[in-house]
Amino acid sequence: MLVILLFSFFYGIFAVDVFYSFSLINRIRKFAKEKEIIVRYEAIKASIRNAQEKNSEKIRFLFALRSDVQLREHLEKYIELMTAFHADHMIEAIKSRRS
Repeated sequence: MLVILLFSFFYGIFAVDVFYSFSLINRIRKFAKEKEIIVRYEAIKASIRNAQEKNSEKIRFLFALRSDVQLREHLEKYIELMTAFHADHMIEAIKSRRS
């Protein structure tokens, strides 16, 4: 009986994390389509992690991308960082490929 309870607990947490991740990816995809850019998941994840450390937020294992700052603000900052590091030519090349 205890084994069933532990498996249920594990799969419940796993299911919640998967649905949260799908929701998050969907919001990132909508933002990228709106701004006509490609968002690199690992780069945005690192950016959010750095912001969490800078703001002395608790870093979570589950819901790692959840922050006190809205996701849209993180994505806007991501665009600023891309342009600051001279990624404009990459953005233009991506837009021209889609046209």
